[in-house]
This record gives sequence, C-alpha cells and structure tokens, in this order.
Amino acid sequence: MSDLNLAGLSKASRNEAMYTAFIKHAYTQQEIAVHTGFHYSWASRLISKTTKSKT
Repeated sequence: MSDLNLAGLSKASRNEAMYTAFIKHAYTQQEIAVHTGFHYSWASRLISKTTKSKT
C-alpha cells in the first residue's frame, strides 16, 4: 500500500485515492484505515461517500 500517499492532497483527492485503493486495488477498508491513520468507521464513511458520488 506504499502507493497510497495522501500527504498534501485535498480532501476530495484523498477520498478519491482511498476509493481507488478500495475498488481498483482490492484493499480492504481496514487496511486503508490502518495505512491512513483514520478510524475504520471514518475510512468506511469516506469511501462510501465517494462511491455514492460516482453513481
């Protein structure tokens, strides 16, 4: 997951990167949460919010 570098990104770009890691690279929400330092439920919310905006 070293390719998920969120430093210096806007919130929208950060959320998009997390969404991409989840959807396209098959990382779990738990893995993304651990890597980003977010609580699991918050990472899940951000990914869900991005998913809904894409539909």
